[in-house]
Amino acid sequence: MNPISAYSVAVGRLARERRRGDPLGLAGFGVFLIIVATVVLMYPDVFSNIVAWFRTWSAGPTMIPISLVWPLAWFLAASGVWGLIVAAIRIVGIFSPRNGVSDAFGGIFMLVVAFLLREYAMNLISVNVLWPSIVIALGGLVLLGSATSYVLHGRLH
Repeated sequence: MNPISAYSVAVGRLARERRRGDPLGLAGFGVFLIIVATVVLMYPDVFSNIVAWFRTWSAGPTMIPISLVWPLAWFLAASGVWGLIVAAIRIVGIFSPRNGVSDAFGGIFMLVVAFLLREYAMNLISVNVLWPSIVIALGGLVLLGSATSYVLHGRLH
């Protein structure tokens, strides 16, 4: 197949996907609402703690209090698991398989950050280790995600 006809086939496939829509986007919003509801059920004072934390910002942003680290870690862990589920559905299914790689690495990143926040909340790491660890995880996962996308480029259509 010559490059022009391969390009035409790829453009046609993308156009069909766009017309067909992506039901995982709406499902993702539903899962987001469920995750937020579970956070509120597990941590009923989360919104009052958020408001109290923002009120301490008169001199500028401050580190998130431990009372909010646990709800945030739960939110990120649940969102990370959902990201991995969506990635699996995308890769084996028909809904934007190319987006599956980024969904997978986004899910992994959320799980890593949730783990690091949990370690911070349990005083196993300091804030001086937390932030660089998050940045290192982000950089490493961006590199791995890019490499994976490059390797799988022709296999995911």
